[in-house]
Amino acid sequence: MFPPLAPLPRRRTLPVVLAALAGVLVLAVLIGGTVVFARRFVPAPQEEGTGGADTSFTTSDPAPGQTGEPRETAYINDVMPGTCVDDVFDKTVGDVFLAECTDAHEGEVLARFDLPSGRWPGQKRVDSLAEEGCDRRLAPLFERSPIKDRLSSMPVIPAREDWPGDRLVICVAVHKATRSLLFRAVNP
Repeated sequence: MFPPLAPLPRRRTLPVVLAALAGVLVLAVLIGGTVVFARRFVPAPQEEGTGGADTSFTTSDPAPGQTGEPRETAYINDVMPGTCVDDVFDKTVGDVFLAECTDAHEGEVLARFDLPSGRWPGQKRVDSLAEEGCDRRLAPLFERSPIKDRLSSMPVIPAREDWPGDRLVICVAVHKATRSLLFRAVNP
């Protein structure tokens, strides 16, 4: 007869599998972190004017100030009419970058007003009152502007959680073409 066979050595696959899984997990976290960083901190490309529109006041270049130099910021409620600004394409903006009106910029603050006091009237009503109030205040200014056919008003509205302490609406003149830039003061 044959001598008994020696038991086969145990393979150590569990530590190898766990190490591989840990490596995959670390790689996934790194890739996810890179994607989140890119979406948050890398500027999206600017869109050009629409259709056959006159683009003499628009550009597809990156937004002004995105070259790394420090830029002055201000809380939108502290910005006075006649001030040109960047980073205003959000209805409830906080801080904005201040810009020279003779350089490329996203908008110009032209008016400010308070919504009526009282209880929160609801988001639709706040939007409606803000849009009507800005349109009424900016229409005469647009009429005098050399670029009036390219302008639109954009109200920056108070947030519900800030009501009733903040009822201030900031009326910003922006280019009608989505996220295009202005290159001169709206109301010189």
